[in-house]
Amino acid sequence: MSLLDQAYEPFVMIDKRSVSDGEGGYFTDYVEGAEISVAVTNENTSLTRIAEALTEKVEYRVITKRNVKFNQDDLIKRLSDGQVFRIYYKNTKETPKSAGLDMKETFAQEWSIPI
Repeated sequence: MSLLDQAYEPFVMIDKRSVSDGEGGYFTDYVEGAEISVAVTNENTSLTRIAEALTEKVEYRVITKRNVKFNQDDLIKRLSDGQVFRIYYKNTKETPKSAGLDMKETFAQEWSIPI
């Protein structure tokens, strides 16, 4: 088992679906979907801390295997503590298929599901 495999934690995709409100409109319902393995890290540099202080948003690096596909605004939930993250970039970098390291990287921010 590699160090990267040891860093993965169980997450679930959060699927959005529209549900009728019974009065001619709808609301968005959020349900847990497929389980995936994800490693989430927070950059801990002085430049990152300054940016976070200015924007009041914490950026996380999200690492998965290459076969995990994210779209912008996808939601994932860490099962250990229930924290939800919103993907704000599509998968931006991945290792080549010929590489021994099966890895893809994107970025996310903490997010709360609206009630």
